[in-house]
Amino acid sequence: MEYQLLDRMSYQHFCGLTDSACVLDRTTVWTFENRIGEVGAQALFDGMEQQLLKQGYKLSVNVDRRYKVIRKIETDTASTHDSQHFDAVLDSDNTCREVYADKGYPSAAREAQLKEAGYRNYIQRKGARNHPLLARQEKRNQRIDKTRARADIFAGIE
Repeated sequence: MEYQLLDRMSYQHFCGLTDSACVLDRTTVWTFENRIGEVGAQALFDGMEQQLLKQGYKLSVNVDRRYKVIRKIETDTASTHDSQHFDAVLDSDNTCREVYADKGYPSAAREAQLKEAGYRNYIQRKGARNHPLLARQEKRNQRIDKTRARADIFAGIE
């Protein structure tokens, strides 16, 4: 657990830790487990597993392409729409002015916001009922997905 907390910011955020200095070491975890006993520890982990299976979670990240680090991260329950995290993870200090996102994020207002702020918009397009994407739009989405998917892998999303 200590390794996961130190290795993944998403796991730190999920556990409510805002600073890596607050990460518990294995001795603390072991002592806590001994105090609550095996049955208590199993009950905690079973409860957490049930909550994740029942509700799921969303993870949105802003990855710096140049330095290959996560600059911002936002987690929420699975019922929250992807677009609700967009402004929270948009980082004007990122070394790249390109914004890559999947089909859950496009809107005319967002495109205008990005253009006004000087970003290059690489948000995938989505079709609408009776208006499927054109072949060139599908190819554009595929090109975007090659870059965008790296952030998923980088953040540990499988």
